[in-house]
Amino acid sequence: MKQKGNILMGVIIGIGLSLMVYLIYMGVSYNATTVKPEETIEENEKDLSIVAKDLFDNFLKLYLSDNMPLHSRLKNYTIDDTSIHYKTDNCFTFRVVFSVEPYTTGWTAGNGEEKDGWWVGKSMYIDAIKINNDYYIREFIGTAYGPYGCDEPVNNTYEMIEKENKEVGFKFKYPDKFFDLEPEIIVSNNYFGSPITTVESFLNNCTEKVKINNVNYCLITTEETGTGSIYTTYMYSTVKNQKYVTIKLITRETVCDIYDFSREAYQDCYYGKVLNSLKFNETLATFKFN
Repeated sequence: MKQKGNILMGVIIGIGLSLMVYLIYMGVSYNATTVKPEETIEENEKDLSIVAKDLFDNFLKLYLSDNMPLHSRLKNYTIDDTSIHYKTDNCFTFRVVFSVEPYTTGWTAGNGEEKDGWWVGKSMYIDAIKINNDYYIREFIGTAYGPYGCDEPVNNTYEMIEKENKEVGFKFKYPDKFFDLEPEIIVSNNYFGSPITTVESFLNNCTEKVKINNVNYCLITTEETGTGSIYTTYMYSTVKNQKYVTIKLITRETVCDIYDFSREAYQDCYYGKVLNSLKFNETLATFKFN
């Protein structure tokens, strides 16, 4: 379920920027050839530069949090420039120039120079990958551009399993080995002890309602905490053919804070969270009554 590539970190900006190297590494296969940094892309460069700035801005905002270790925490930052240096259909490489005001010396490695408590003129190359029409940071290349990231083929294929209940004409698909237990389609004459009602009456009594493919469902979500994990049960229920139909999905999510903040396992944990969210939404998108 988890895909990893070879990542050249280079000498980037010390402990602080090592956190999110693996944030979003999935989904698209592509091939490309290497281009030099000076060969910037003119087509849509302005739009992609805005995307690049937003991505890096959201990344640096993480380091303003009081929850960050002091050696990684920032007081402030500025993004001074972004430029696009390579582009495929689903990936682009950009260079960002930025300045940071750190609490300690944890951001002094790599390039840039110290000025009045700031480290200014720092720069690095970053790959962004497109997933479902949105871009995410895929990996940090480092201070020197090289044939990585967008130039490296990615394979993230997985089998989709179909589950069907012919009595009520409902089916959906889910990624193999994704859910903690095999998903269930439960058909019943009562709902937690309540007899069958009309669809309208049933939905009006819902605490939480969601619409998936033009069908309204009552959603009940419960959580249980295990050793280093959170188990979440999702119950999507509706009425069809005078029967209650409930789709039961159980996920397991690792609590990332059990890992050392700067370790690769911590980075991979956050990558896994985003990947799991995408796969969960992909499952919901297949809900269908005949």
